Amino acid sequence: IAKPIETAGAIKNYNFSSDTKCWDTLKTGSGQVMKLSVVQDSSAYPYVLDIDRQGSGKQKGLLGLSQSVHLNVATHTLITLSAAVKVLSATLDSDGKRGGVYPITLEITYLDKTGKEQSWRHGFLAGKKINYPEIGEMVDGNTWVAYKSVNLAKLTPRPAIITCVKVYGEGYGFHGRVTNLVLASEYAPDIVVPEKATVATKPATAVPEKATATIKPAAVVPE
Repeated sequence: IAKPIETAGAIKNYNFSSDTKCWDTLKTGSGQVMKLSVVQDSSAYPYVLDIDRQGSGKQKGLLGLSQSVHLNVATHTLITLSAAVKVLSATLDSDGKRGGVYPITLEITYLDKTGKEQSWRHGFLAGKKINYPEIGEMVDGNTWVAYKSVNLAKLTPRPAIITCVKVYGEGYGFHGRVTNLVLASEYAPDIVVPEKATVATKPATAVPEKATATIKPAAVVPE
């Protein structure tokens, strides 16, 4: 299990330049091809996480990564999760009937003030229909999208400690890519990168705040 990050909240290996170091694998279901790999998408995105699950028939499953963190929300007024995301293909053309199924999903888990575990997620779908706009959005297929979340410090129930960040896909079959995944606060705006990268190539440029596609962020429940 990856060691929790004892910092103000940024993620190590945010652009996967050291493969999947610092990350743990998430995997359910089965299929002929279930693979996580780090590939070069373009000169702008030289190290991206490629999530590919194919040949599973009608059996749904989940494939992705998680990284443990320990971010005390009490001293923060602004916390966001951002990433560059691309959906290459998905068997499902809608986001399901029981809470959403997406080829790419970003998620955090946290403890509320009572110590109960809660979660927040935002999915990306390149298909025909979206049933849960409050937790997902439709994007153009095979196009990089820059996403930045709502203020996670204001979620309801209110977070006390953010404990984990996840990135994964769900469904019968899907293929997506993610990079520049950053959990940041007003006290930790800079990205934490691995101390010893296994490559010498200059990492990808951080995602600009302005999205490359129309973004509809998940709603926050009013206080």
